[in-house]
Amino acid sequence: MNFTESEYKRIVNIKDTDDAFDEMMGSFGELAECYKKFKETKDYESLSITDLTSIKTSSYFIFKSLRHCMTIDDSELKDFNEEELARYNDINSNIDIVTDTIKDCDLNDKESVTYKSLVKIFEHFELMNKDMNQLNQTMMETNKLLEESTILLQNQIKLNDLISSIENITFENCKDNLEWCQDTLKGFDNVLVNEVEEYIKNGKCYVEDYKNGNYDKDNLKDLNDKIFIQKVLKTLHVLEVKFDKLRLQKLSDNVKNNNFDEITISSDIKWCKKLLVPYEKADVLQVISDFTNGKQVDYKELIMKALENNDSLNVEKYKKYIEIFNITNIIVFLEMKQKTLQSNN
Repeated sequence: MNFTESEYKRIVNIKDTDDAFDEMMGSFGELAECYKKFKETKDYESLSITDLTSIKTSSYFIFKSLRHCMTIDDSELKDFNEEELARYNDINSNIDIVTDTIKDCDLNDKESVTYKSLVKIFEHFELMNKDMNQLNQTMMETNKLLEESTILLQNQIKLNDLISSIENITFENCKDNLEWCQDTLKGFDNVLVNEVEEYIKNGKCYVEDYKNGNYDKDNLKDLNDKIFIQKVLKTLHVLEVKFDKLRLQKLSDNVKNNNFDEITISSDIKWCKKLLVPYEKADVLQVISDFTNGKQVDYKELIMKALENNDSLNVEKYKKYIEIFNITNIIVFLEMKQKTLQSNN
């Protein structure tokens, strides 16, 4: 075989390391078969100096290419657990040994660091004992692991950014992030998500478990997943509360500006009526009565008087009345607009 420096440079110049990895695997597999053959026949001594030099040179550039493809950014490595990180560091260390020593080593010397590293590398990729179909499956699983780690890291970054900006979130962004949280949770097993939900309901916290060392140290990935799910669930709850307030505010602004969405007006009315369900029927009727036949009750003024009298019960009552008024007021205007649209049609 003949894998030259120009081949190495071509691999390195491929921007996507996954594509570069796939591109070089044919040569890597061919090299593995070459070493496997010589391991079985012990036939290195029969090679001419030219052939031996060619094998060593090809090995040098193939393993340099492999090292390039195996290198992961430090930011992505943070998501690796101890076992994954140790395996990653070990394989790269062995690749470095081969590239540093292959040109001057004795391939017949099974005690050499070069030979031992070659064996570890090929065993890592299951090229010594499995056929290429099995190798491809192994590579797919390895790529999947790296892809999952990358996705998890990206999700963690997005979640942290979301949490830091959630106080000033807009209605549109709130809607998009609600969908993102829901889709993200679908990426985990339902049983695990339900387990985390119950854990939170019981007032427990996985972050505190981590701080207190109360977890299975041999399964840190499981704890990391639970911590992440916990954050997503809590963020989802905050977004759901904010979404209702922001949607109501958006509808209120639309009413004030006589800006109605004819397509959603029917669903907007139904949604507003659902917002009234948690309130006592007597309170809803009272608010309607307070604004019937031209009456205009000033709840803000009533709140101020209640504050002056340290009457906390009435403060809360009139705050609730303001909420009900805002919702019913929007419903009235939406229904009026809906009737107008229907009559025009």
